[in-house]
Amino acid sequence: MTTIDLLASEPHFADHLAPIWQQLPQRVRGAFVIPAHQAATAARLGIRRGHPISDAVLVASWGDHKRARKFGYERIARIEHGIGQSFSDDHPAYAGGIGCDDVELFLVPNQVAGRRWQAAYPRAQVAVVGCPKNDRPPIHFRSSPPIVVVSFHWGGNASQPETTSAWDDFAGAVLALRDDARFRLAIHGHPKAAPRIEPWARRHRLEFIPTFDQVLQVAAAYVCDGVSTLYEFAATDRPVVVLNAAAYRRDVEHGLRFWREASVGIQVDVGADLGAAIALALEDRPEQRRLRRASVRRVYAHRGDASRRAAASLTGWLEQRSEVAA
Repeated sequence: MTTIDLLASEPHFADHLAPIWQQLPQRVRGAFVIPAHQAATAARLGIRRGHPISDAVLVASWGDHKRARKFGYERIARIEHGIGQSFSDDHPAYAGGIGCDDVELFLVPNQVAGRRWQAAYPRAQVAVVGCPKNDRPPIHFRSSPPIVVVSFHWGGNASQPETTSAWDDFAGAVLALRDDARFRLAIHGHPKAAPRIEPWARRHRLEFIPTFDQVLQVAAAYVCDGVSTLYEFAATDRPVVVLNAAAYRRDVEHGLRFWREASVGIQVDVGADLGAAIALALEDRPEQRRLRRASVRRVYAHRGDASRRAAASLTGWLEQRSEVAA
């Protein structure tokens, strides 16, 4: 049987691929291809870095999809590193986007993303597997007062305002709550936003938490704009606060975060309401829990066994191709 490599150029992509790697049968494992400057990521995940050795590869982003082409992989599978969001356009980074004709297998967290990829590429295989990264529940270290982590997306695509950050709308409100006795604020950011956010946080005496794994360990609640970690945190059944930037258009329905699944947490439209929203989220009232759990069920079609499902789909795909080649 042929083998498959896993390719991840950035830590948050490797986080999605590593659980699948652990579930793949040894006979189909090729190499886990991580660049040398990400050696610390490989060590953190317990992965041995390798060089391309297979003709098939699994990637978790559009950027790595393009890298796979440059490396000469003949067969490509692709998994979402988010919730499968799309923004009513045909950008190749999002579910259903153009330029992905060479992908033979799409692994997706939910039916929404699955339908988008299948409609765009009817000849490709699409498997709804959930989010492998979420399979192992994190250990939560509680504290008093509770730690609330605020996180922001990066700049995104200006032509689609919903891809952008709510940083400019809410940074001032975060500072105003820095000494609030009800909770202890800390800051996180999308990996592409961190170089801007970390110096700002330290300059204003706010703790910066570099990895989302650490966020999961310490946060009692998570405040975020449009990053998929909003749903990864909610999947631990802890409360979230959803930040809506002024630029986000309420009359444009992209699905998922914009807007149906914004019900995953308490929504905030203006900075002045942020403190009250955090306090309400920490109460975690029954209706709030009901809405969060319903949203998480829709966003992640399978929970607890996503990595096994993804590995099984990949193995079945490889076996089918091997039979054809034989």
